[in-house]
Amino acid sequence: MASKCKCKTETCSVGEYCCYSRGLCESTKAYCEYGTCAKSQITMTIYKGQNIIGVPGLTEEDFADCALEYLSSGGSSCLYNKNGHFVYYNPNGKNGGDCGKNFFSTNTMEQGVAYYLYAGTQCEVTFDQPGQVEVTLYPNVQNIISVPVETSLADVALVGGDEAKIFTNFRSGTKAGCEYNKNGYFVYYDTGSASGTDGDCGSKFKSESKMRPFVGYFVFSNGKDGDKTTQFKLSYPAT
Repeated sequence: MASKCKCKTETCSVGEYCCYSRGLCESTKAYCEYGTCAKSQITMTIYKGQNIIGVPGLTEEDFADCALEYLSSGGSSCLYNKNGHFVYYNPNGKNGGDCGKNFFSTNTMEQGVAYYLYAGTQCEVTFDQPGQVEVTLYPNVQNIISVPVETSLADVALVGGDEAKIFTNFRSGTKAGCEYNKNGYFVYYDTGSASGTDGDCGSKFKSESKMRPFVGYFVFSNGKDGDKTTQFKLSYPAT
């Protein structure tokens, strides 16, 4: 078992940190190999059915054991299949997506973005802990994002300003008057939920106060300090 070590801000291959000795570098969740932080490996479960996740750099080849299927649009027979199996929401898409509106498909995951994917069977994917990651929050609009480390509202406020003004709670599109607000501003799709009715508004969508790594979250950003106009970015490691 590797012993824990302290980290300091010096040149390193992951997150610009360096360890004093061999062990686990806590600041980057990476393993320290004789003074250099080497990327650690992470394994994520992909459930049968719809998943919403985001891991920078993963491609369809990484999901070879998942029997990926194309997602169809709402009540129509249109498939999101122009460019790949991963479907993402582009706040600036201007209704130019695969089936109109702002949803597009791709075959590679980019940093900070969360993607819908449909697995024909449960599987696992293994990947390296990402290094530098930026997550853009666009103002006065829905964002579907993913972060590489646990992130709280207070963490977001360090760059986004007033905690009480950064976000607005989401309302349910199917249950009139219901808001996803039981546990926080960050709304996620609980693929592993057994019943599918225990979410905030009786579905698989639930809210929480912190964003977990690589899980896709729906957030409605009001802009920096709630000004409705200024976008801001979360940077990992924090700068």
